[in-house]
Parts: sequence; structure tokens; C-alpha cells
Amino acid sequence: MYTVVFFKNEDTVDAVPSHWVQNNLCAWPKKNIKKSIKYKLQPNDVEYDYFPVRVLKKNIETLQEARTKAKIAEITSDLDHEVIRKQIRNRDSTTSSMEIPNPPTYTSDTNEIDCDNKTAINKHSDDTSGDPSFHLSERNDLFLASP
Repeated sequence: MYTVVFFKNEDTVDAVPSHWVQNNLCAWPKKNIKKSIKYKLQPNDVEYDYFPVRVLKKNIETLQEARTKAKIAEITSDLDHEVIRKQIRNRDSTTSSMEIPNPPTYTSDTNEIDCDNKTAINKHSDDTSGDPSFHLSERNDLFLASP
């Protein structure tokens, strides 16, 4: 059997074997913590320290169930409920039917391409006036004719 305890000095919650808890003190191993809890090893004064605790839930059958309840105890004080209910906000039906507007069209009149040299020629070196406008070239020779 396992017990979920609240460690008063550490302000933490954990699942421990039930026989580790006596008179609001819990034995805690100095090393091999996971192994000691899993195999419910018998505590002793040499390998264990004792800490003041408050018992949150006892007589839990499995370690997995005790760990689940310990996680729940970090959030709420009611460990008798198996499921934590999350409040889900209902969606407004109008938001799901809304469409995303089309993105803006980019236009530029500050850069031209020299098709002979294939290099960009900048008409203006200062771009502080805003975004440039983009215009398609009127030259038909930019597009290659298919054979």
C-alpha cells in the first residue's frame, strides 16, 4: 500500500510506501529513492532521514495510482475524485466561420532588374519612405517561349 504525503518543510507532495509514515513523520531514503519507493524497502536510521508530513491520502493499492494522486494533490486538495475536470470555454460559432483576409500584394518601384546582366539596380538608396511598390515588367521577352 502507498500513501500520498505533503512534506511540510519542503512544500512538496509525493507518494511513499505506507509503512514509511509513522506519527506524522515520513522516512525518506538518502539515496536510491526510486528503487526504495518501488520495492517498498524497510527504512532504517542509517540510510533514511525523517521529515514532518501531513497525510493527504492513504491505502492506495498501486504506486502508479499513488503517483497520479500526488500529481493531482499538487493542483487541488480533493484527492477523492478520480478525474480533474477542466473548464473548456465554448467557441463562438461566428469565429469558426470567419475567413482569413487575403494577404496584401507586394509592389515595388524602387528596384529594376537589368535582364542583360541579371543584376538588381536600386533607384533609391533610402527606403525610409515606406514599402516599395511592385510592378510587373511589360517586356514580353522575360518569358521564354516553349518549344
